[in-house]
Amino acid sequence: MQPTTTATTTVLNSSPSPSFTPTTTTTATTIALNSSPSPSPSESPSESGSPSPSSSESPSASVSPTPTESPPQSPTPTVIASGVFIAIIIDDIGYNYGYEVQALIASPFAITLAILPEVEYGPQIAKDAGAQGKEVIMHLPMEKALDMPGTIYTWMGEQQIRDLLAADINDVPGAVGINNHMGVSGTSDPATMRVVMSFVRERGLFFVDSGVTGSSVVSQMAAEQGMPALVRDVFLDHEEGLGYIRGALNHLRGIALEKGFAIGIGHIRSEGIINLINEAAAAWAAEGILLVPVSHLLHFVRG
Repeated sequence: MQPTTTATTTVLNSSPSPSFTPTTTTTATTIALNSSPSPSPSESPSESGSPSPSSSESPSASVSPTPTESPPQSPTPTVIASGVFIAIIIDDIGYNYGYEVQALIASPFAITLAILPEVEYGPQIAKDAGAQGKEVIMHLPMEKALDMPGTIYTWMGEQQIRDLLAADINDVPGAVGINNHMGVSGTSDPATMRVVMSFVRERGLFFVDSGVTGSSVVSQMAAEQGMPALVRDVFLDHEEGLGYIRGALNHLRGIALEKGFAIGIGHIRSEGIINLINEAAAAWAAEGILLVPVSHLLHFVRG
């Protein structure tokens, strides 16, 4: 049973109507989120964001919103008090600037954007998201993400990996962390991940293991560097369909209630996913569960 903690004020804007009724009630000490973006847009046809450059997709919405003149700023890390917290990362962003991307940036909730390096719309999306207070991380292609620009391969030497990491992170303005795109081989290779985690530590970043393989050494290599690493709990859209996503969001909530926090990963290609996350986040807030930027969960894994 989840222990009860004292409730304080939660700062959330334009909460959508929940799509499901919570079955367990809890209260939590909450935090004020740094952003106050505009309300979520109403439903409309979404983009079909591609997970790899081999896709035949052409961007369906190639005109980006007018960028702000102020430079993007990374969200200020917040110390988490006792409570229940969920972070959601949306992967594979940057191939287009379609409806789902716009809905994500406009969401009143703290959804984290994982943007691929060396893709057409990535830099502009990163700047616009940062200007709206959204947390941005770099979605690092790793072997076996074959033939993708910016990919880290296990055959690379240390300096080659470092140079590529530097170029990749510079291509995503305002990125405060990294998670892996694919990477069954890359995240399982100690030599490769030792270099990656050393770079992450030196740059003051953090790493989220997307959990694509049970043989990942990400947490082990992070421990060697004396730094925390976060690991994905649930893929929200492992199967297609809004019903599956709703079930996965409920499963994510259950994990958070059990251990105090949880991390979900979804993909920008999944039509309607942002609206469902907005609905779920509003329902979670009503029972004292906060959706927070993924960096805020580092509190739970620091030694």
